[in-house]
Amino acid sequence: MISEAELPPTIAGRAGRFPLERSDGSLPTLEEAEARLVAAALAESHGNKNEAARRLGIDRQRLYRKLTKYGLGR
Repeated sequence: MISEAELPPTIAGRAGRFPLERSDGSLPTLEEAEARLVAAALAESHGNKNEAARRLGIDRQRLYRKLTKYGLGR
């Protein structure tokens, strides 16, 4: 068993809580979670799509397809 103290600082304090859960506490669908992660990566990179793609571990073309798929603009 891993204790909270053994977790990296970026995760500690979140134990028992999925960061993308819905307001009712349920888990999102895979598509909902992916759309939120793409939006978060874009926001954290201040709109820099190359940086957002790097943070997500995908190429820029794939990011553009996801932006289109989820209506997140270009």
